[in-house]
Amino acid sequence: MNDYYVAGVVRPAASGSDLRLRDDWSLAKGQVVEVRHFNLPTRTGLVEDVTADGSILWLAADGPATRTLVDRSEGYEIWGE
Repeated sequence: MNDYYVAGVVRPAASGSDLRLRDDWSLAKGQVVEVRHFNLPTRTGLVEDVTADGSILWLAADGPATRTLVDRSEGYEIWGE
């Protein structure tokens, strides 16, 4: 993965071997995660916000990628450090 830029600061992205499945999405706010759908990586980004029940999160906009809603009920998983 590429390094991730947040507010002008370079944050190194974790390598695939350093990632683990994050079951509790409610704790992911402010962290850089890899989103996977049916075990295929779809996007890496900073978690900008999460619903109280942890069922939905938003990845912050990053360059050409707009702010993205990720719904757990659609089969998405998040992986992080």
